[in-house]
Amino acid sequence: FLRSLCQWLPEFDKGRYSYPLLSACLDLLEVSPSVDPLDLSTTLSNLGWALDCLGKYRDAEVALRRALEIDENSVPRDEHAVAVRYNQLSQILKSQGQISEAEQHCRRALELTERVVGPQHPETLACMNNLANMLSDKGDYANAEPLSRRVFETLEAVLGSDDPYTLTGLSNLSRLLFRKGDYAGAESLCRQALNSRDSLLGPEHPDTLTSVSNL
Repeated sequence: FLRSLCQWLPEFDKGRYSYPLLSACLDLLEVSPSVDPLDLSTTLSNLGWALDCLGKYRDAEVALRRALEIDENSVPRDEHAVAVRYNQLSQILKSQGQISEAEQHCRRALELTERVVGPQHPETLACMNNLANMLSDKGDYANAEPLSRRVFETLEAVLGSDDPYTLTGLSNLSRLLFRKGDYAGAESLCRQALNSRDSLLGPEHPDTLTSVSNL
């Protein structure tokens, strides 16, 4: 029951309640004579998520590094689980300012995710967007922009131009162009996102108001 509760809580909780339960679950797994490595790594991963939500980034990093090590050495190796751990760890490292290592892990996550679930899968696009953000944050717009464009164009092709996820991708690309100094390009995309959101969601919707603020 505790294990099931631990798996359910992260979807609804921000760490406050799940952290003590996940810690208790981990303690039980640690003394189990026949623990499934995937159960252990998943619990460590969820614990890392809870610690991240609580702002305990160093502790989250320790939990996620251990989860990654377990998944890397499991037989058979679950490539999808490994990709998820790399992506999680990259975000924790970014939160601590360890940009170089974060970028390395993010690239590895993207490589594995694209190979396992395909180039158009939401997880692949999420990893790609994370990498684009990291590159943008360090001013590497030349490499960030193609990734951000690919995310947007893939979403547009798969979901349609008016899908909320597509419009989020469009807004992300607009912000990147603004940061690199392409103000005309950024304004054009921002107006496009605003017009679509205003038409689909209405002028008072939070996403529409975000587009107004961005413009």
